[in-house]
Amino acid sequence: PGVRRLVSALAARVAATDTAPIDEPVTTDTRRLIRLPGTLHGGSGLVVTPIERAELDGFDPLRDAVPDRFVGREIRIECETERTVELNGRTISVRSGENTVPEFAGVFLMARGEARKAPER
Repeated sequence: PGVRRLVSALAARVAATDTAPIDEPVTTDTRRLIRLPGTLHGGSGLVVTPIERAELDGFDPLRDAVPDRFVGREIRIECETERTVELNGRTISVRSGENTVPEFAGVFLMARGEARKAPER
């Protein structure tokens, strides 16, 4: 009995200190695990970016996964609410109604369902 308690206590301690948290929805849904590098994530408009484990702590997807193809251009969007996003090292604020924003911010907001493309003039 004493050995079992010791083993249980040690196992609990090891599990608490030497394991990583599991993102259950991603772990059980293979569609979330398999993404082609360089493609856009449909829910954010950010580029799928492979990174090495050693680079994980320094990786900021809102800065490092902004697609180059959307940098340097603007787009007109319509929003129903005010919103501020931090992307590509910038803080972008939108107001309710029509806004002109960097294209990467417009794509991000539209992909998340928070904006729609404004009609062409």
